Amino acid sequence: MDPGGGRWGPGRGKGGGGRLGFALILKFYEIEGRFPAYPEEIPAAAVEYVASLVKAEPGLLAKYSWRGRTIERHRAQIRKRFGTRAATEDDEERLAQWPADEVCPVETNRDRLAEAVRERCRSTSIEPPTSGQVERVVNSGCRRFEDAFAEQVRARLGPIVCARLEELPGRPHVLAELKADPGPLGLDTARSLGLGEAAFVEISDQIVAAWRDGQARHVNPQPTQ
Repeated sequence: MDPGGGRWGPGRGKGGGGRLGFALILKFYEIEGRFPAYPEEIPAAAVEYVASLVKAEPGLLAKYSWRGRTIERHRAQIRKRFGTRAATEDDEERLAQWPADEVCPVETNRDRLAEAVRERCRSTSIEPPTSGQVERVVNSGCRRFEDAFAEQVRARLGPIVCARLEELPGRPHVLAELKADPGPLGLDTARSLGLGEAAFVEISDQIVAAWRDGQARHVNPQPTQ
């Protein structure tokens, strides 16, 4: 696609700064699937190159306003061209529930979860939220999954085993021994409490390992440097 608008009418007739700004956010959107949040997101080399294509001075980008009716009109034209739309609050709600249901049960890496959310946006023709918003979506999705996971395990354990687990911290020396060395207590403690593998049936080994490691760090935190 020609950023100058030679093959796309909306690029024609814009002043030097407007033409350059329009071409740059168009190409950024085409590559990233979203609009740049601020001018500095666009590499200087890209500004130079696109400016040469649209026959405008690179310095004219400083005259392009990143707020107001002009850029909003440009964004609307670009969204129409690509058949996309900005995310709404309802979209963000659905985006948070989607990883909780589909991705968190098998994935724990936050970076991969964030990329999965962005890919989900692309596949549903929604503009990905900003990096900060994606982080909030991922955090919300993880909390939802963890709450559902805990409730599922609690239901499988049953009230008797859960009551025994709640009594565990009150036993003499148990917490001190767990903090000193949580490993040897694992099997004996599990047997005495009536724990079995059935509580984690159909749950990813990766998720079980992540929770186990997290709880081990909780009872036996690493010393600060």
